[in-house]
Amino acid sequence: MNDLSMNNPKAKFTVWLIVFILIGGAFYWYLIRPQFLQIKDLEKQISVKEEKLATLQLAREREKSLLDENKQLEDRITVLQKILPSERNEFLFGEEFQTVAKLCGVKIENLNFSTRGVKGAPSNSVPFTLTISADKLEKINWFFVHTSVFPQIISLTNINISKGSASQGGFSPMQSKGTRYTVNMNGVIYLSGRK
Repeated sequence: MNDLSMNNPKAKFTVWLIVFILIGGAFYWYLIRPQFLQIKDLEKQISVKEEKLATLQLAREREKSLLDENKQLEDRITVLQKILPSERNEFLFGEEFQTVAKLCGVKIENLNFSTRGVKGAPSNSVPFTLTISADKLEKINWFFVHTSVFPQIISLTNINISKGSASQGGFSPMQSKGTRYTVNMNGVIYLSGRK
């Protein structure tokens, strides 16, 4: 029993050691540990905010490039609008028909644009008549394939194909032999230079 008395230095040391351990454990558990947990929570919040900030910075950089692209496109549109007339332009579309005809190996005999508009169609939409001729039906077909994707043609209202000899059409003597196909077509075209 003498070993347990408080006068014994070993017992005092043991008791003080236990008290210090308990106080240190309580200090860690109730003061330091919550601080560590709070620091971890704050680090998570900081990482989330940093991700958002990085996303916003990327968006801001992208916004600058998009605004620059938009400005360049607006400048190009302005230049193109100055080049292309907004009013009806028969010459421009006559040239396009000539280019398609040359590409397909057909000859344009006649091309007319009416001065009157079409009821219910957009403004600058007018009827047109076109007469073409070729020595092979495949060339005519090829011309139709190209004109079917012609963006300004609204509709074709009448197509008439006839077959005759090359000498009847008044062609050169080099073409006097063989057959000549002639196509008359009527339709509606949008005659605006701004396509």
